[in-house]
Amino acid sequence: MENKSEVQELFNLGNEKFIKYLKSQDLCIASEAKKIYEKLAMDFICPSVYNNLGVLYCETGSFHEAISQYELIPDSEKNAENWYNLAVALYWSGDYQEGLEIIKKICSDDLQFPEAIAMKGKIEIELNQYAEASESFSKAFSIDNDSKYLIWDGYSCYLNAELLVGKNTSKTAEYKNSLTTVIRKLEKAKTVASKRENKIYHSGTLLFLGCFYARHDDLLSAKENLIECADNCDDSILKSKATELLSLIWERGIRPSWYTWWTNSPKALAGKWKKLLFFTSIILLLILSMALVLHPILNDNFKHLINWNLYVFIIGFVFLILISPSATKIKTSQFEVELHIPHPLEGVPAPAKLESALRGLRRAANKH
Repeated sequence: MENKSEVQELFNLGNEKFIKYLKSQDLCIASEAKKIYEKLAMDFICPSVYNNLGVLYCETGSFHEAISQYELIPDSEKNAENWYNLAVALYWSGDYQEGLEIIKKICSDDLQFPEAIAMKGKIEIELNQYAEASESFSKAFSIDNDSKYLIWDGYSCYLNAELLVGKNTSKTAEYKNSLTTVIRKLEKAKTVASKRENKIYHSGTLLFLGCFYARHDDLLSAKENLIECADNCDDSILKSKATELLSLIWERGIRPSWYTWWTNSPKALAGKWKKLLFFTSIILLLILSMALVLHPILNDNFKHLINWNLYVFIIGFVFLILISPSATKIKTSQFEVELHIPHPLEGVPAPAKLESALRGLRRAANKH
């Protein structure tokens, strides 16, 4: 570079792009900032350049390149943020043990760094240290009071319950007690997110509560949380997941009567159209039935124009439509038809899917 003013101008532009990316999560802006920092790094030795370039590499999935950038900063000059960013890159690259050692260095009792403490919990999850992870997230929440730490705390408790009890004994009292603990933490997270007006984490917590209430066999509470999530969530992915699980619980878990299914289904499950179709079918059924009752008094000139067998068939068909939501089979002496095959209700997705959803909450929150 020709002079210091050019270096400073480029440095300021890089920082401006970097900050803009962190706010927008726009990968095009990240690419622009990365090019500027890469040009600076060739001739300009500065820890903040290496740190920011490392963050950009990590955000775009180049974890080993990110680690290389952080390691260019001498240990004597690394601050807590530099060490934290290095631990994050090691975590994403799969080097959990080294990442944990670094995090432990900066998570001292006198350092109020909730993100670092939460990263310690995430690494402990990967190392199957679920009880320790729960403690880490609880500590992070005690510092920052952010609902996301409570959600991760609840997830850690769930994983610990799965580890201790096992899938084959999922209905034991110990497992139920563990689920109660998870639900209690998530209820607290819901309250905190609501007070802080964090809609994404509030909606995400409602989704997780629906999952865990379903696993706890409290299907009505699961339904209420999922309805609230589906009706008020602005994020399309969360809304879709809530609607899907709500449909599963409504159809296979609660299994309402045919009348309730038609007239009182949750709005998220197209309740308006169900009611319209229901009342249309009822009216049609009444008209056809009335025609059958009145046909003996019809004039003989009209009787031969009416196909009464077709009328009977239509009435039977409409009646089958009405009772189909709750009927499991139709059986006669000549045939048997399965209308509804019950499936087992599994309220909580696989742990890997839950963790994926948790990370999705962070991405959605960053967009907003």
